[in-house]
Amino acid sequence: MANMIDKLVGKAIGWADIADDEVELYQYAYTSSIYAVITLAGCLIVAAVLGRLLPGLLFLLLFKPLRQYAGGYHQSSYLSCLFASILAFTAVVLPSLLPLTQTVVNGLCIATMLPAFAIIRFAPMEDENKPLSENEKKVFHKRALIILAAEIFISFLLFLFPVSAVYRYFCIMPIYISALLVFVKVVQNKVRQKQ
Repeated sequence: MANMIDKLVGKAIGWADIADDEVELYQYAYTSSIYAVITLAGCLIVAAVLGRLLPGLLFLLLFKPLRQYAGGYHQSSYLSCLFASILAFTAVVLPSLLPLTQTVVNGLCIATMLPAFAIIRFAPMEDENKPLSENEKKVFHKRALIILAAEIFISFLLFLFPVSAVYRYFCIMPIYISALLVFVKVVQNKVRQKQ
């Protein structure tokens, strides 16, 4: 797959009038975009096959901005990221196939404060592939907190409406998954510091 994407990127760059010193930047941008589209398509296919297309789309819409600003663990290659993302998304969707009662989802909503604390405390978690300046850290932290607050507000607002437990579940899981990725990165950084 990587060879196919390299060929597509090479052709796209060949069609554009790109300065030699910008070729690497364009390769990165094209490659990232192609893998993002493939990952999104893979997740939507999983959601559709499992009968959770709309809730899955809701999850992705809420997850993407929080993940972008909270940061956290990243795979070392595009291909491993693609597979890990689809696998993680599948792990989020599968429990929703079990009977989810409002009581279970209410408990998850209340328990959201623990993963929210991890995001508040540690975000943004930068990665070696994407280091952040001190100013970017402040901006990303503020944005992560705003997005987190909005998602918590939406989750609790849904208490007031007769919304399916499945949709409420998919509204809170972005917070859990984002916090998990932040926590894994914190642990990874601690392990590296000890070595």
